[in-house]
Amino acid sequence: MRGSMTSYLFEISQRYMKLAKAFDSIGDRARADAYWALAVVYKLAPKWQEPNVPRGKYFQPSGFTESQQEREMVRLRKSETLTWIKFRLVRISNCHRKARIADVLWEFGQDASSARIAIDFYARAASDGIYVGAPEADAYVVSAYLGRAMSLSRAINDAGSREGLLHLIYDGFEMMVHDREIFALTLLINSLLCIDSSYKLPTWMETGATRPFQTSRKVVGRCLARTSFLSATILHEAIDFRPTAEDIEGSEK
Repeated sequence: MRGSMTSYLFEISQRYMKLAKAFDSIGDRARADAYWALAVVYKLAPKWQEPNVPRGKYFQPSGFTESQQEREMVRLRKSETLTWIKFRLVRISNCHRKARIADVLWEFGQDASSARIAIDFYARAASDGIYVGAPEADAYVVSAYLGRAMSLSRAINDAGSREGLLHLIYDGFEMMVHDREIFALTLLINSLLCIDSSYKLPTWMETGATRPFQTSRKVVGRCLARTSFLSATILHEAIDFRPTAEDIEGSEK
């Protein structure tokens, strides 16, 4: 779904670009600039494999030339552009679009309230992928969204969101292992390690509390403990899973 989600946002971008050109043709520069800004927001390329880069570096421009990319980013950082984007934020309900706009407002405007909205809607979209099997949120997108949400949570020190995110991450692991989504699992583990190399399991993982997919809690711990440098080979080995007697014994303690 990486391709389909990218295509979906690109289609939205193209619609706004057509509106921008239409308003520009009748001399309405204010509206043309506003719709142009939305078009750029939706065609930005997120660094899904690097969710913890410094603020302002997560999204890459996607213009055809370097000069076009530079112009896009300069205009996107203008206060009037960010004001218009924030105005649009409250009018959007789609999880993927709302998360993207809110994340951009954090990236280029350092708006902590928008970062919280991005965390919430990344989590909602990931939840749809995990529990509902929504086709627009496949395993790879779930991993990217959860990694980014955790990174934002740490960036704004939003401790309140982390417990819910960790529950989603745990269940995301379960889903990916069950479906043999190796690359998505690689991305999610790598994201967590990038965000915090001393990553700790939450209490409910340590105690082996019951979770929806009923798999040994040590599986996740084993994946995290064994992966400083990740590869498909290591992950195949780590999650080739029937829980061992040690796992089962440990989860019952």
